[in-house]
Amino acid sequence: MIPLVVAGAAAGILGDVGEPVAIDTDRSGNWGRIFPSDTGWDLFFSSGGEYIHIPLDAAFQADRSRLTSLTGHSDLVDHAITRCPDGTWLHVASASELDLDDSAWAFRYDADFQRTNEVQLFSSEPLQEHRDMPVVCGETFQGVAFFEPDSFIGLRIFELDDDLGIVRSVEPEHPCIATGSSLVMEDDDTLAQVGFFGGTTDNQHISEYDVESFELLDRHIQDVSPAGTESYWSQGVVRIGDHYVVAYMV
Repeated sequence: MIPLVVAGAAAGILGDVGEPVAIDTDRSGNWGRIFPSDTGWDLFFSSGGEYIHIPLDAAFQADRSRLTSLTGHSDLVDHAITRCPDGTWLHVASASELDLDDSAWAFRYDADFQRTNEVQLFSSEPLQEHRDMPVVCGETFQGVAFFEPDSFIGLRIFELDDDLGIVRSVEPEHPCIATGSSLVMEDDDTLAQVGFFGGTTDNQHISEYDVESFELLDRHIQDVSPAGTESYWSQGVVRIGDHYVVAYMV
């Protein structure tokens, strides 16, 4: 059973949080991610080193007869997945060969969740860590980001082509740490990172970059912690109308 907390929204502003909904997938799981679909919801979660898709109806009830194992792997650890504008899916996952999360794979699925491509991006990389990676897929830019703690490189963004090859890597100005952050295409020309510097902090950071030059266009720093708390580790971002809703830990 996978618990899901459903939030209500009014006029694009988060209103209240509903009661948890238990989704019966007939197996335990982690790295749950959920997206709206034409008939309800698409739920993704990891189990046994694999990443799994299962459709839900509008009431969050799972159709277990349509469960799909996506990658064909049994050794994957951390996961990030996003829908592309054409209805396909971009999925990046870490694996551990010599050290924890020292390797990374990228996968592409069509709109029916059939795997169309997979590429190992990194194998036994000694310095770069691949855990809890943010991933993005837009009309003009698609990619993933990792970090290199020993070199104090908090964010290294890798642009991917349609065949999941690495086109370039960039280390933009004023980033947050890659883990616990999200990458968001605000329009065809602007990529934003939303997150925290790491550890515990009262301030959430949003940096906006031009996707061609990766010049810093704008930067927002805001206190999002309720009194007596410290906020950290952004869990995801979704756009609702003219607003962005950010989930983060406190």
